[in-house]
Amino acid sequence: MDILETREFWYFFIPLVVGTFVAFKIHYMSESTKEEKEHLLYLFKQNQILSKSTQEMLHKYIIDYNASNRIAFPDSDVTLGNYYELMTEEYNRKLSDERYNYIKSEKMSKTRLLSHLDSLSKQNEALLKIELDMKMLIKKSDNWFVM
Repeated sequence: MDILETREFWYFFIPLVVGTFVAFKIHYMSESTKEEKEHLLYLFKQNQILSKSTQEMLHKYIIDYNASNRIAFPDSDVTLGNYYELMTEEYNRKLSDERYNYIKSEKMSKTRLLSHLDSLSKQNEALLKIELDMKMLIKKSDNWFVM
């Protein structure tokens, strides 16, 4: 095993091992990032759908109950009409198809990707709460008008 004692062997062997490790690491990270990006795009689409359906529910409520000037939250002076406008503006700013296509085509670092995922997860929780609040408001109004 004299070959293991030669400098040439080690000059060849060490870069080969390190290069193989780095190539494997890069491949593994890109696969992981690809899956996370797919999840990000899926969550983005889910938030789009949830936001649109909640906007439609709010708009229908405003029309059905002539509630545009009704206060949306007891501790604020925001009306349901203003709240609807804010929801549509936020949708256009943060959840539009143009934004989706930009994110889809953008190359992101793992850190930025995780940051986007975190933001979308929080946004999803907020949208689910708004949807639930709207359903409760509609049910309460329906019950009130039935009596």
